[in-house]
Amino acid sequence: MAKLKVKMKTTFDLNKLARKTDKFVVMGINKLMTMANISIEEHLTKQKDIHGKGYTPLSPTTGEMRIAKAGHYKKGGGGSILNYTGNMKKRKLIKAKPGANPVAKIEVTGKNKKGKIYGALHNSGGINEQGREVPQREWFGLTKEMQPGGKKHKQVMGLMMLAIRRAWKKRRII
Repeated sequence: MAKLKVKMKTTFDLNKLARKTDKFVVMGINKLMTMANISIEEHLTKQKDIHGKGYTPLSPTTGEMRIAKAGHYKKGGGGSILNYTGNMKKRKLIKAKPGANPVAKIEVTGKNKKGKIYGALHNSGGINEQGREVPQREWFGLTKEMQPGGKKHKQVMGLMMLAIRRAWKKRRII
């Protein structure tokens, strides 16, 4: 049987394509985290938890405390359940960088008067420094639309896949 000799000429560099793919993945992670941060902000404004349900109402003692301090708090946050002083909204977005393990994160940075970050207490529930019970209000995390299969998650994944496909299409085998 005769052997066929096939010559193939390539006009692309797979290493270059791999580097571009890494950049697209990082871009997708950063876009996803930016949208997650915006989604958290929207849910805080609408007073909904990450599942889309309303927060547990304030206890009568908290309401009385807020009435007593009404002048102090009104200028900062506006008086809603988790936005009374405006500190709960404070977050820091740390974007991913290209590398072996690209990681992006959102950190809660809002502190109370004593300098403690108290967003986690409100997210998980428990006892505060005054000994009062704080009900769980899951305000921080990925909302339904940002979780895999959600509307915004699909949108970001589509953008990332489109960028990767375009990078492949620019490379041709002749």
